[in-house]
Amino acid sequence: MDPLVVLDHIPKSAGVAMRQVARANYGPGEFVTLEREVAGISAQRRDPEGGVRRMREFHEYYGALPPERRARIRCVAGYGAPLVIPSVTDRPVRAFCMLRDPVEYVLSYYLFQRWRAEQAGDRTPLIEALRERRWG
Repeated sequence: MDPLVVLDHIPKSAGVAMRQVARANYGPGEFVTLEREVAGISAQRRDPEGGVRRMREFHEYYGALPPERRARIRCVAGYGAPLVIPSVTDRPVRAFCMLRDPVEYVLSYYLFQRWRAEQAGDRTPLIEALRERRWG
């Protein structure tokens, strides 16, 4: 049996682009995105129990699949995707992610947070701290 490919989406590190490439290279039913396709799984980052819950929900989802459907899945992607690895006992797993230069990551994160705050009219603690220090 082919290994299950696990793509960990690290925010602001080309994760969306990697998902698009992966989706384009797998056939129907071979690519699963945790946050959108697996019922009940959410990417709540501020929930300290969220990772454990997502792992349990994926384990239940994956375990309930008929063996032929499980065998057809070739790639799982999402935030926290490595949490699925302990649930996969029927075949090998190959996990990967994209990493980014740390300076570029911080710059991208800052610009994204600033854009998000401007769009929502929100004054997040990060943006407020940067404004107070006159960092831009």
